[in-house]
Amino acid sequence: MITAFLALSFSRIFASTLAIEAELRGINSNCLTHLTQLEDYYGLNGLNITFAHPADPSNHPSLHTSSKKFKNGSSFFATTLSPDSEFCYVSVNMLTVINNQSCNDIAQ
Repeated sequence: MITAFLALSFSRIFASTLAIEAELRGINSNCLTHLTQLEDYYGLNGLNITFAHPADPSNHPSLHTSSKKFKNGSSFFATTLSPDSEFCYVSVNMLTVINNQSCNDIAQ
């Protein structure tokens, strides 16, 4: 069922940021505010993908991902936004992988 939801909810929208893509898809305005803040805080810019309910995106959870490749690694960001009346519940996952560096190099 989740696979069917994701397949149906993915349509081609090419946007420069997660927030613009989410706004074009019509997600909840409270959740859009949180997504904009997260995007600014984490400095997200890279490959962005948004999954939203195809018929009623403003009343259902949405998944937003961003990934970026670096010279010596990559980062992956994912957030789920779940609207609930005037609230928006947020779940955030961020992963950064750095290759060929010691712990001291990373700390610097």
